[in-house]
Amino acid sequence: MKKIDYSYMIRLKKLGFSLNAIARQCGCKWETVQRTILRCDEAWGGIGNIPDDVTTEDIAFIINSGTGGPDSSYLQPDCDEVIQRCRKGEKRDMVWADYVKEAEKAGKKAYQISRFNEIVSDYARQKDIAILVPKIPGQECQVDWVGDKACITDYDSKEKVELHLFVMVLPYSSYFYTEAFTDEKMASWLEGHRHAFEFFGGCPQVAIPDNCATATEEARSKYYEEVILNRRYSSFMDHYGIVVAPARSYRPKDKPAVEACVKIIETDLMPKLRKEEAGSVAEYNRALHRLLEERLAKDFSKRLGSRTSIFLSEEKDCLNPLPMNDFTVAVEREATVGRDFHIQYGKAFYSVPCSYVRAKVIVRDENGRITICNRKRECIAVHDKATRQWQRKTDPAHEPHDYTGFSGFTPDKLIFRAQQIGDGMTEWTQAMLGRSVMKSDSFRTIDAVLRLAAASNKSAVEEACRTAIRNNVFTVKGMKSLIAGNAAKSREPEAEAHAEVAFFSPIYKEDER
Repeated sequence: MKKIDYSYMIRLKKLGFSLNAIARQCGCKWETVQRTILRCDEAWGGIGNIPDDVTTEDIAFIINSGTGGPDSSYLQPDCDEVIQRCRKGEKRDMVWADYVKEAEKAGKKAYQISRFNEIVSDYARQKDIAILVPKIPGQECQVDWVGDKACITDYDSKEKVELHLFVMVLPYSSYFYTEAFTDEKMASWLEGHRHAFEFFGGCPQVAIPDNCATATEEARSKYYEEVILNRRYSSFMDHYGIVVAPARSYRPKDKPAVEACVKIIETDLMPKLRKEEAGSVAEYNRALHRLLEERLAKDFSKRLGSRTSIFLSEEKDCLNPLPMNDFTVAVEREATVGRDFHIQYGKAFYSVPCSYVRAKVIVRDENGRITICNRKRECIAVHDKATRQWQRKTDPAHEPHDYTGFSGFTPDKLIFRAQQIGDGMTEWTQAMLGRSVMKSDSFRTIDAVLRLAAASNKSAVEEACRTAIRNNVFTVKGMKSLIAGNAAKSREPEAEAHAEVAFFSPIYKEDER
């Protein structure tokens, strides 16, 4: 049995962690954390008064009333008898009720049911005894990947594609959901959970996943294991209001219901699907779900009803409702503010205060909102996410008042650069500046065209600018095409002359000989 590190528990509490978070970190129940915190609070007069150098043994001594063992004022449960009664089908709460009566007769205090269950469970783990725990409708789900892989032949490439089957089961009714994916990465893992919750029409209170990389951060040795949840998976389950309690490594008895469903999928559903020639994942899943519905509707051999009938009549109403909004993962990127005081994120531009030109900022994309922060993570701009490619989101408050002393692009600087190229380029630049309600919206386009013009033939550029003004061409792509077309025309006579010389040159050489 894993020893609880009480000193670590107190340090986490001082840092402001919740009881559930501390319980997950320490690998114990939240009731244990609550009891430890209350006892330490009584002993030292507050969590903040506990010395930083306190040891786990010191705290254990305080918790056990200073005796180094169980509190003698409480009646200790007969764990062997409790386990035997549970194996015969009696519910744990009924056994606890009898224990309370025995404590009253003996003139001793009785443990609360949470502590009573913890003592019995700890005893069972020490003795390696399996206890039949009564299942509660809608309380938990168990999640895993099927060990065997399916295979399809892709219609387009004619290549074999390996499929991985996700499975989630509600242990009370044994009602389960399965779906095929092309991999076992995080996106597939979360998508399988989301589809399963939608299939059930609700969410359980607790999820017991396997100890896979998409569920936990592996920090383990042969004899000691500290479970740390994957941050993205934890955020996903928090969105659905589900507590995650990962199974121990190489302990299939921690999730027996899903192990049974995996066996059903491997021995019953997958062999039938091998006879069908599916050419896509969607087609395979349609066939899989058809067989799944048939299997769920099949009656139990040792229980009245089927998985579907028991789920609909006894368990579905016990599930928590699905959240109103879909889960979205916040994405953070670093960006550099351009000389037009905009940053590029994705295929769109977003403004920031002009004082941040050429500075590094952090862009956060979440729930259709773009939040831009400085390096101190102070929010400096918020925009609605762009709805089309290369859209510009500009806040008028971010634009300089008169551009005097502004270190980035200014209308005067751009016009000066255009004058170095020619009158046509200057006219086009002035026209482009006059088209935008906010001058800054045209800065990037003008800069790109000026850089293109500086590297091109000046006569071709001037002709292209006059054509662009006549035809209202004010895009980088359009100007590039016009300049390239004019440059090609100016090269044609020269190319024909070279070709004529090359054609007649051999004759001249023969005459010379």
